[in-house]
Amino acid sequence: LLRIVARRADEIERGAAVEIPEPGRGEMHAVSAGAARQRGVAVHQHPCAVRVRAPHGLGRKREQFAFGHRLGYLQFDVARPLRFPALREKLAERILEETDVLRMIALESMPRNKAILLTLYAGGFRVAELCSLKWSDLQGRDTAGQITVFGKGGKTRTILMPQSVWNALQSLRNDAGENSPVFRSRKGGHLDESQIWRVVRKASERAGIDKDVSCHWLRHAHASHALDRGAPIHLV
Repeated sequence: LLRIVARRADEIERGAAVEIPEPGRGEMHAVSAGAARQRGVAVHQHPCAVRVRAPHGLGRKREQFAFGHRLGYLQFDVARPLRFPALREKLAERILEETDVLRMIALESMPRNKAILLTLYAGGFRVAELCSLKWSDLQGRDTAGQITVFGKGGKTRTILMPQSVWNALQSLRNDAGENSPVFRSRKGGHLDESQIWRVVRKASERAGIDKDVSCHWLRHAHASHALDRGAPIHLV
């Protein structure tokens, strides 16, 4: 049942045409203690208390059950009793030293990739926001400029860019139009998120950072270093 509902929920989220039959009550009881244990779930004595130990991706499956229930495909949200143990907070381990970030940027020789690193760090952008940037999202201000993004939660943010970052971005434009992507792929379209991840990963390896650095680490570094320099917390 877990696999069926997860597959149906994925199809619905992608917009695929899905025939949704009327669920039977027997389906709702298919997630038994035995089935849960086969998937690595620790089941307590109380039938409504199911605690997950470490099955990979089960949190996503619980969301898909809830999604199927909201659509009416499932009469009951049978995954709702799942309870996840608290995980150790590891944010501090994912914050780079300022010298590490500067070394990543300095050792990058490709202008486009250097501009990507500079923009991620200076603006604290999410990788999806960076990939979707068009030249119309950039506005000049005196000798520098600002970038406006429509990001997570449907929020619009405007971030001021230092002159050095602004100049690095403008050097990429050439004769590109307002609706052209700022960071172009070889085919002329927007870069894929996986390509940005590879740029960051290679830059960290080149800088000798022995950690599994991702794009989001530069966002954490931006916030942490800004606070260290006295920036107001409500602006970070």
